[in-house]
Amino acid sequence: MRGRPTVSRRLVNSVFGIWPRRHNRSIAHNTFQGNNAFFQISDEVQEALGASRPLVALETAIYTHGFPYPENLELAQHLEIQVRAHGGVPATIAVVDGVARVGLSRAELITLISAASRGNAMKLSRRDLGYICGMGAIGKRLHGGTTVAATMILARRAGITVFATGGLGGVHQGGEQSLDISADLNECGRNQMAVVSSGCKGFLDIPRTLEYLETQGVCVATFADAEDEENGSVDFPAFWTRESGVRSPMVIRTEEEAAAILGLQSQKLGLYVPCVVGINDNREANGKYQVAQQSLRVRSAVLLANPIPRHAALPKAEIDMAIAQAREEARLSSVTGRDNTPFILKRIGELTEGRSRIANRALVESNVIRGTRVAVALANRSHQSPSATRSGPTTARKAGSSGNVEPVPAGTPGGPLPVGNPPTVLASTGRDVPTKAPQVHVAVAGSLAWDSSCDLAASASAESLSTVSSDQASTNPTESTPQPHTSNPAIIGQDVGGVGHNVAFAAHLLGASVRLCSVVADDLVGQQVLRSLGARGLATSDIQILSQQETGLKTAQYVAFNAADKNLVVAAADMRIMESLLVPRTYAEWQVKFFRTAPRWLVVDGNWHPTTMQRWIRMGQRVRAKILYEPVSAIKAPRLFEDAPRKRRRIFPNHQVDIATPNALELVAMSQVAQEFQRQSRVEDPDQLIDPNLAWLDSIRPDLEPLVRLTNEELVQQGVPQQSITLLPYIPTILTKLGPQGVLLTQLITMEDPRLYSEHVVARNPYALPGSVSGVYLRLFPPAEVIPEAEMVSVNGAGDTFVGTVVAGLAMSGREASAVESLIPTAQQASVLTLKSTHPVSPRLGILQQALLKEHSSS
Repeated sequence: MRGRPTVSRRLVNSVFGIWPRRHNRSIAHNTFQGNNAFFQISDEVQEALGASRPLVALETAIYTHGFPYPENLELAQHLEIQVRAHGGVPATIAVVDGVARVGLSRAELITLISAASRGNAMKLSRRDLGYICGMGAIGKRLHGGTTVAATMILARRAGITVFATGGLGGVHQGGEQSLDISADLNECGRNQMAVVSSGCKGFLDIPRTLEYLETQGVCVATFADAEDEENGSVDFPAFWTRESGVRSPMVIRTEEEAAAILGLQSQKLGLYVPCVVGINDNREANGKYQVAQQSLRVRSAVLLANPIPRHAALPKAEIDMAIAQAREEARLSSVTGRDNTPFILKRIGELTEGRSRIANRALVESNVIRGTRVAVALANRSHQSPSATRSGPTTARKAGSSGNVEPVPAGTPGGPLPVGNPPTVLASTGRDVPTKAPQVHVAVAGSLAWDSSCDLAASASAESLSTVSSDQASTNPTESTPQPHTSNPAIIGQDVGGVGHNVAFAAHLLGASVRLCSVVADDLVGQQVLRSLGARGLATSDIQILSQQETGLKTAQYVAFNAADKNLVVAAADMRIMESLLVPRTYAEWQVKFFRTAPRWLVVDGNWHPTTMQRWIRMGQRVRAKILYEPVSAIKAPRLFEDAPRKRRRIFPNHQVDIATPNALELVAMSQVAQEFQRQSRVEDPDQLIDPNLAWLDSIRPDLEPLVRLTNEELVQQGVPQQSITLLPYIPTILTKLGPQGVLLTQLITMEDPRLYSEHVVARNPYALPGSVSGVYLRLFPPAEVIPEAEMVSVNGAGDTFVGTVVAGLAMSGREASAVESLIPTAQQASVLTLKSTHPVSPRLGILQQALLKEHSSS
């Protein structure tokens, strides 16, 4: 047609390095060309390439053809945050406005997903890249999400060599006759790249897929944990399940093993970043093997199969049944080619009532985290051996060991990946942060915030005293308090915090396996919070990321202003993201993981919306977890009761919460609510609220002499022991944090408790029956240490550290709440460490781990 501009498909293909097989020898020469009209690399990705930072490629077909709006946009942002949190740089790849792009801006991502929501986004494989970019060159600017195949081509073109995705395509059932074979498999044979996926979709022909990959020269290795190895075999994963019935060709345990296998490309190949080096047929990772790989220049990928996390995996029988029905419906509807996989995935999602999509999200996130760790491990090997990129790679090994990589115990640095939360690789050191056994000890459902601490500088006090006489100075209240209506010199520190984080981190440092469940926004503060969690070894898989644009909510922040004596003067908190009523889908994702991990203890803090708080408590009750409530503040403390209808205001022994840890002000607020409950009950139905076995508690509070004897006169005048006794029918163990006065333990005890005739029992029930309440135990623990003002750094986080220590000790030992008494001294020592630390939780808590276990075992 005359006058119409045309673009040679061969020209466009040459830009991407797409050639028929006879041109394979020239592929290496087409990598790392600059940006042009068809291909653009974002500034961030270019900077990462130049600095040899770990990069992870991410596909976009999962957003355009996998998840619906707005879940796809949220997932895209979440995965990028996960890469950053674990030390990498994300490179999301797509074609937007007819240009292939490696690294998308937020605006480009929204453009792509908006097009997908209108049905105007293509699903791109190798064959489509020349077409869609060629159309863009003549003014028809189309959009497309890249499949595994297209993502590999563009990532390789940019010089990125680690790619994380959900699942690989494969040979379809009957593919030996229909030749319906995914282009993903061919690209694995053409591109030097590490591909991290949860195997391939379960509805594919997995044995033939592995055969085809072998023909393509692709190394296939599956990550295994200790439980897999105990079972004696490791299956190649089948996406939604860890079992496929087909043994994996090779097995690896850690990201360090993967990095040792992958090695580094020589400089003569023209690559500037760590890259995959093809085949491994015997799991040896010694220097001779790597030199041979370089000499042979094998140009195929390594497929690193990462099984879906155990807590998210679907039962094999259930998913097999859904797959069979979906495949049959596809056959009857004549759905083939590129439409087959989206059709089957959609039907499986419907047949499993959305559970497959939740599992899909979980495995994608796990793969992205795993891929980032592999990229970090490769970068660390490169940085540790500056000559690696010039004269060939070296192999990391233990001193005195042979060239083979030796297995080490799960949870230790470089060891096998434990079930549950995987170890986090620190970008700065490449070391694994150990995580604990598969059993989850503690789940913490609470706030995650960015804390700013403003400590009034000593000079501020001096300046304030310069305006008063010397005889006034000794009593002037401005000695240690900030001056209003002016700027106060201060030392300002920032760190990740929030009550939920502090409790979880304290328990983590003391050896408990912890799941932190919280929410952040997709803003800069949220990204920084997630990065900080990853650096500390806390898993982020249970942190939900909400869209700031859609919800108008920001990541929680807390600002504390401390006087020169380190005591809190005033604080401000923006916790709206915690206090909002979350959408049901958020709970569903938490619930699936929660039921599979079944933690021994659940900690719920008072920052949640009352409805959310009750949902957390019900989740804990369903898995028979013991529940600890941390009230957070006097204003928020009563939220525990606000959304609980009368039938849920359960009293002992059918109480909702096992332990509460208020301070004196929070105790007042909670006891007032309890007194109001009792007053209403007596008016409406005298038998509804208080069991006859608990009615005798009313007689304890007026008798002050025993209360003074077991505590002190000051506390009794303040009403502290009386208020804690008021709460006992609802919460049978109260730990009241009294600052410099110590900790008051108030507890209901039964006839079987050996402490019933202890000197700390304030009263006994003369009508008690076996198993019923027989007495009230009251014991005041003095402070573990009187800290001089000069040694006290900050009071922020000391109470949370106390709670984390208590719950870690209870959970790890498997003891009931009644055994909490023996843990209080160690928990007080932990608080002292935090009081002397600049961090919300002292990093030195680990030194108390043995003391914690020893005290509890001797109780």
